[in-house]
Amino acid sequence: MNLTLDEFGISLINLLSFNRLRICFRSIRFLIIFSQSLHNLIVTFNKKIKKITKLNQFAIYFDFFETFRLTKNYNRKTLKQHAKWF
Repeated sequence: MNLTLDEFGISLINLLSFNRLRICFRSIRFLIIFSQSLHNLIVTFNKKIKKITKLNQFAIYFDFFETFRLTKNYNRKTLKQHAKWF
């Protein structure tokens, strides 16, 4: 099969453009897969953050009620001591 210079140039250009398209599609596919995995990672991270914040809220509530209970007991004790003094 003999190719003229023009046919060789056209086939070379077609081959290069096909390779560019293939590379372009590969990079687009990679970007789609990367964005999906990044989205999954962000969703998982957000779920873990929500769990952590729920635990932190529980700890804050527990600290508040514990402090309130201790303060209440402390105030009762001080009131009893003041009552003894009077």
